[in-house]
Amino acid sequence: MIVIPLTLGLLLCGWVVWRIIGMGLLREISGLETVILVGVFVGVMMGAICAQGAAVFPVLILLWGAGMMYPALLALADRRKRRQMMRDDIAGYLRALEKQPDVPYPHRRLGDIYKERGDWDMAIEHYQRYLEVHADAAQIKFRLEKCLTARRREQAGLRICPACGAESPGDAVRCGQCGFYLKGGREIIDVLTTPDMMRIWRWLILISVVPGVVFSVLAALPPAVGIALLFAAVCLAGLYLYGKLTRSEEDAA
Repeated sequence: MIVIPLTLGLLLCGWVVWRIIGMGLLREISGLETVILVGVFVGVMMGAICAQGAAVFPVLILLWGAGMMYPALLALADRRKRRQMMRDDIAGYLRALEKQPDVPYPHRRLGDIYKERGDWDMAIEHYQRYLEVHADAAQIKFRLEKCLTARRREQAGLRICPACGAESPGDAVRCGQCGFYLKGGREIIDVLTTPDMMRIWRWLILISVVPGVVFSVLAALPPAVGIALLFAAVCLAGLYLYGKLTRSEEDAA
């Protein structure tokens, strides 16, 4: 009964490893990320192959869980492609403005790009330049107002309630409008995915994978030890990917 799901799980992880290598060759992810992710997946596969007895079940679950991380890799690669496209678009529209500074359309597109990146100052500047020519453009006025509001909130350090949308001071624990708890898991994740922490996670992933594989192959320690190390590697890899996704816009700025 275990052979079929184990084989399918190994094939799933093997396919993900192949796709990760392809992403690395196409420079969709960095070389270091390629090595880390391949190490995690191969380590989990080795642990699954070498697991015996009751240890097979948790490793099997871990194997399938690792295989299902592939959508996060696709999202990471897609986000990086979008960043590159944004940089190319910005350069192209700026060249167009150098040739024809009186044409308003590049200002509209640049405003949209900077708005998506969260660069409120540049977005506001370009929207205002566009409205100098098309003063009645209601949609651009609306986008400008949103950027002005977002910049004001950012400068004032205001916290926005996800439940009712009300503004609260940055140090507020609960929303003054609806009482929603404002401080929680997101702040913890933000702390765990700072650039300094991301460097730590890279090394901890490798430190977890290698002993996990060794203990699984040699059975030098109880299977639970190898499983725990491989599980830690998968969790850290997931956190690392999440950090890459959430911090990618900051890296592009």
